[in-house]
Amino acid sequence: MRTNTVAKEPGAGAVWTARFLVTLFSVSLIVYLWTKWFSVSVPLRSKPAAVNAAGLKASLISWNAAGSYVGKYVTVRGKIAASHNTGKVCMLNFHPDYRKHLTLVIFSGSFHNFPEYPQKYYLGREVTASGLVKEYNGKPEIIINSPEQINVLN
Repeated sequence: MRTNTVAKEPGAGAVWTARFLVTLFSVSLIVYLWTKWFSVSVPLRSKPAAVNAAGLKASLISWNAAGSYVGKYVTVRGKIAASHNTGKVCMLNFHPDYRKHLTLVIFSGSFHNFPEYPQKYYLGREVTASGLVKEYNGKPEIIINSPEQINVLN
């Protein structure tokens, strides 16, 4: 009596395994890139009070008082009234006259941590921002390196 048997090609299992691994890698890469490119980095909920590197709670002050706190770690509150992005730096201003008033500064090296167009995202929104007040060209500024430093209130 004759039996029909299917002869397996040599290495067929290896081909299947290779295809499976390539598919698994591709799906993993797509999921990883999706989460990096399309996630919103800035939550719209309240966060705990900011603390500096020494673990001290930041003082909450009005944005227009920041000039009196140069060298201090503070949290400022106010509405972003003007903004500008040069491609190298994004400036968020609490007053249209940026030459005299506090500016929040995001450098291009940190852009990947924030929404795609931070100058549009934060414009017109009430925020709190925490950081070290520095003086640059005679006016106060706070460097913002991560979304944890800035909290959208509305």
